[in-house]
Amino acid sequence: ASINVRARDASINLIKQVGLTGDLDGAWFSDLTAASGTAIYYKFTVENTGDYDFSSFQVTDPTLQGQFGDPISCTWYKANPTPPPDYVTTTTLPTASSGDPIAYCVIGPLSPTPPAGSVTNTASVTGTYATGIANASDSAVRNIYDPPTATKSFVPSTILSGGTSTMTIIVTNPATNPGNLTGVSISDNYTGTLVNN
Repeated sequence: ASINVRARDASINLIKQVGLTGDLDGAWFSDLTAASGTAIYYKFTVENTGDYDFSSFQVTDPTLQGQFGDPISCTWYKANPTPPPDYVTTTTLPTASSGDPIAYCVIGPLSPTPPAGSVTNTASVTGTYATGIANASDSAVRNIYDPPTATKSFVPSTILSGGTSTMTIIVTNPATNPGNLTGVSISDNYTGTLVNN
């Protein structure tokens, strides 16, 4: 007979997601597109996937450092086995065999509101156990779009009685936007006696 002995392993995992609400059970994404001025939230999920209990753990994110939304100030929650409430706070991360190995944190809304552009930011987690530390990282992408701008001009700008002028409308996708705009439409309520020729 033979016995295969597996060495104990310290392992931790991090999932970073972005969303539009602060609801732990809401919709969360690894890649989110939103309009400028939209409230942005981040959710961090840390899981002990190894064989050692973590006496403490901490998530850092250089992109969010110093902002309202820096995960250094996270309050961590785990599922409550006897709800309500559905979640209770935690500062440790046991193994699956000795407790609930998963903790959650939601931060936001980000302040200031993120400007237009695409940002991929990476968070890292460090868990401390009896004889060392374990690390992991994950990224989320936020794509923020400003609305298009429109300018209108007439040539010639002075029109004689009975004359005509050509109206031009130019719609611009701001250069700060991370990609193409789709579904753009234009409406213009003419005033007075203006009509299409």
